[in-house]
Amino acid sequence: MTNSPSNMMALRTQAVARGTFLFAFGCAAHAAIFVAQDTARVPQIALALRAALLVTIVFTRSTRVRALLKAALAGLEVSGG
Repeated sequence: MTNSPSNMMALRTQAVARGTFLFAFGCAAHAAIFVAQDTARVPQIALALRAALLVTIVFTRSTRVRALLKAALAGLEVSGG
């Protein structure tokens, strides 16, 4: 997490571009970072964030794992599950 002006601008721009927010002010971006930082201090949430990060790393670094996931998802779509 960072509080730099360029990251705040990027956060606001992306949030509006993705339709997450209709408009965004600088204070809202700072508030989002502070809420995320405070939330990450809760032990259960910190553990969940670390687990999510590990899963993300596995899927971004391993082409084999991505291929297996893609095949599994394609199988679900075919079987209707």
